[in-house]
Amino acid sequence: MSIAYTVALCTRNHADRLVRIEAIRKRGQGSRITPKPFYDQLLRAVLAVWDLYRREGRNSTLRKEMNVVYFAGLIPGWSFGSRLADA
Repeated sequence: MSIAYTVALCTRNHADRLVRIEAIRKRGQGSRITPKPFYDQLLRAVLAVWDLYRREGRNSTLRKEMNVVYFAGLIPGWSFGSRLADA
């Protein structure tokens, strides 16, 4: 396992929290319904990780996995984040 991969795993919770805060700020007082493109982008990110994993192995997928974590945090942050203080 690469050092970068280990660091990414350790900081995943922190990154997820930051993405949720970003989503809450972007949404503001707008609708809590998550925009459909977020789900499309999450699906594309997951498929990209899977494809790269099959072609090149586990150590080559770190950057693509970061995209998955971004969208996986953005969706609940947009839908369920009530106030910035709760994040």
